[in-house]
Amino acid sequence: MLISHRKLTKAKKCLMGKLSNVNVRSSQQFKIMETMAVGIQNVGCMPRDLRNFERDLREEVRGHDAIMLLEYFESEKEKKPSFYFEVDQDEENKMTHCFWVDPTSKKAYFLFNDVVVFDTTYNTNKYRMIFAPITGVNHHGQTIVFGCGLLSDEKTESFIWLLEQWLKAMPSGQPKVIITDQDQTIAKKAIAQVLPHTLHRFCIWHIMFKFRDKLGLVIAQSYYGLFKNSVYNSKTREEFEASWKNAVQQSKQENHVWLTTMYELRSRWIPTFCNHIFHAGMQSSQRVESNHSFFKTFVSLNNSLLDFATKIKRGLGQQRHEELIRDHIDSNKIPKTKTYYPIEKQMREVYTNEIFLRFQDQVVKSTAYLKCETLKEDEHECEYTVLRAADDEQSWKVRQIIHNKISGFAKYSCGGFEVEGIACRHIIFFLRSINIVHLPNEYILDRWTKNAKVGRVWDDDGIEVRDVGDKSLIMRYIQLSQLSQVVIYETSLSEESTKYLTDGLHSVRLGIKELLTSLGVEEVLVTKKRIPQQILIEEPSQSKAKGSGKRLKSSKEIAMSKQKNCGKCGRTGHNIKTCDKHNTEG
Repeated sequence: MLISHRKLTKAKKCLMGKLSNVNVRSSQQFKIMETMAVGIQNVGCMPRDLRNFERDLREEVRGHDAIMLLEYFESEKEKKPSFYFEVDQDEENKMTHCFWVDPTSKKAYFLFNDVVVFDTTYNTNKYRMIFAPITGVNHHGQTIVFGCGLLSDEKTESFIWLLEQWLKAMPSGQPKVIITDQDQTIAKKAIAQVLPHTLHRFCIWHIMFKFRDKLGLVIAQSYYGLFKNSVYNSKTREEFEASWKNAVQQSKQENHVWLTTMYELRSRWIPTFCNHIFHAGMQSSQRVESNHSFFKTFVSLNNSLLDFATKIKRGLGQQRHEELIRDHIDSNKIPKTKTYYPIEKQMREVYTNEIFLRFQDQVVKSTAYLKCETLKEDEHECEYTVLRAADDEQSWKVRQIIHNKISGFAKYSCGGFEVEGIACRHIIFFLRSINIVHLPNEYILDRWTKNAKVGRVWDDDGIEVRDVGDKSLIMRYIQLSQLSQVVIYETSLSEESTKYLTDGLHSVRLGIKELLTSLGVEEVLVTKKRIPQQILIEEPSQSKAKGSGKRLKSSKEIAMSKQKNCGKCGRTGHNIKTCDKHNTEG
C-alpha cells in the first residue's frame, strides 16, 4: 500500500486507545481492525502506522508524565470532592512518592477498618516505582483496596510518608491489626511510629515457608513437622512453649540464630499469641499477593504514571463490580439449611451468603459434641467442659468454655470467635445445651451482615464521602455507542439503507460541528492527552528497589537449578554415565 493511501482515521485512533487500555498490543490491534474491515486490503493502514502512532504519543508525553498524573488527580477531585491525593518530590523536583484514594475506598475503610494487609509489588510501570496498595476484606470476604501508593525506594522514611498520608486520608482512625511480611524496615520503625496502637502481625505463611531454607534441607525434612505442629496446633501459650522447646531440642538447634529470632518475635505471628484480637480470619498476606496478581493483569512495565493510575482504576472498578454481584445474590438468593436448629435459619437472613456458609459449617460440626459439664462455678462466671467423640469413637476430646454470668458472653479457649468474628462450633453447642435457640447479638458482627454498608460516611472536613461523581459524559457516550451499534447492524443489511444512513450521517456531522462551535465546546480526541504548558514536577528516576518481583523459591528448586558435579571427575556439564574418565577406566 502506498504511503499516500495510508491513513489512521480518528475512529481507528479511538479504537487504538480503547484497546491499549486493556493492554492489547499493536500487532493484535491491527488483526482486530482487519477482522472488522473484512480483509487487510480494507484497513487503510499498515501495522507500522500503528506502531508509529504509539511512538509519537510516547514522545509527546515525554517529560510531562508526572504533571499529567497530577492533573488527572485534580480532575478526579473536581468530580468527587472526597478524592484525596498527595505527591512528594526531591531536591531536583523529581517525583519520589505518590498516594491516592477515592471515595469508595474511604467509605470501605470506614466500614471494614478492623484489619488491613500491607505489602509491596514490583514491575508495574516504566519507572519501576514500587506499587504499595493497602487492602482489607469486606462483608463478603472479598479483598478490597483502602488506598494506593507509589514509592521510589524502600527506605523507612518512604513507608512512614505513605502510612501518614493514608491515615490522614481515612475517615476513621487506626486499624486494630495490620499484617505484613516480616520486613524489619516496616516492622520496627514505620508501623511502630505511625500506627503505635495497632497490633502488627507478621505473615505466618512467609515465615513457615522460610523454615526449609533457614534450617537446611536435611534438618527441615526431619523436624519441620514438629515446628509446624507447634505453630498451628497449640491451643494455649503454655502448649506452644512446651512443643516449641521440644522441637528445638530434638532438632538440636538451640543456638540457631534465625529460630531464636522467630521465637523472640512469637507474639507477632504465632496464632495462640494473637487470637485475642479480631483478624477477619486472616493470618497471612497471601490475600494481598493474589490482589497483586489481579492488578498485574491490567498494568505492565510500559505504563506511564497516568496510564498506570487509570488502569488501576479499571481494576478497582472490576473488583467493585464483583462486590455488587455478591450484593445482588444476597438480596435474591437464600441458602439452604442443613439442620433443624433455629439458629441456622436465623443467621441465613442476617449474614451475607459467603459468611453464612462459614457459619453453617460450624453449626454442622457442633453436632459432633455430645456433652457439656460444669467444671467450676462462682458468682461471676461458670467454667464448662464440652466433650466431642474422637474419630475412633473410643476416646473423648475435651474443650473448655468460660461463661460470664453478668454479660452472658461465653468464651472458648480456641479464640475462634475473637479471630474470625463468627461463633465457633463449641459456642454453638454450648448455646444449644443451655436451650438458647437464637444467636445473641454479642456474637453477630455488623461487618459480616447484609446491612454492613448501610449508612452515610463523613470525612474530617465534614464532607460526605460519596462515591458517585459526574458520570454524564460517560453515560452519554455509552448511550450513543449502544444505539449506533444497533443502527449500523440494521442498516448494513441492504445497499439502499447503507447509502441512506451514510448521507444522513454526513449531514448530521456537519450540524454537530456547528452546534459545538456555537456552544464553545472543544473537540477532544480520546487517545489525545492534553500536554501541560508548564512543568511543575519532573518525572521520577528509575527505581532501584531491592525487590525484583520474583517469587520465593524453595531450597529444592534452588538446588535443582544449580549445575551438578560429575560423581567421577567432579566437573560440571555431564554426569558419571557420560564421563570420559569413567568410560576410559571402564
